[in-house]
Amino acid sequence: NFLMMEKEINLFGAFSKFIEGIRNLVPEILGTDNWEREYFSTLMDNQKENWSNQRNEVDHPKYLIDFGNLQSFVLNKKEYLGRIYEIRNYNNLPTMFNQITVARNSLMHFIPLNEIKADTAFLQMIQIAEYFQMDVSTLQSKTRKYF
Repeated sequence: NFLMMEKEINLFGAFSKFIEGIRNLVPEILGTDNWEREYFSTLMDNQKENWSNQRNEVDHPKYLIDFGNLQSFVLNKKEYLGRIYEIRNYNNLPTMFNQITVARNSLMHFIPLNEIKADTAFLQMIQIAEYFQMDVSTLQSKTRKYF
């Protein structure tokens, strides 16, 4: 249906802006000198292998930060993130990132996207952007078009 297609286009744009913001934020969160080593240490073995295999293919390591490895990072750093950003319910962060990833993977692999999952992903991206004091204006404009 046309309305859902328009929502999916807006969701795709929101995913792009969100991951761009997260990629710029992670080096700041972890400290610019050794952030890559610190991020890498939070990954699961298969994610570490993927990172290592792709490392020479990118201009900057921040481009290896992706939806598929963010949940592992957040799971391992949730207390730290909660402390530095004063997030009371920091235990919810891994679930929030997972919900975003599930919706993103459905969209990118042309799996029909349930409207509730899509709505949840939008709202979770906005909530996370607010938690991490990211610029949410682009995400919010996508959301206004979306709802």
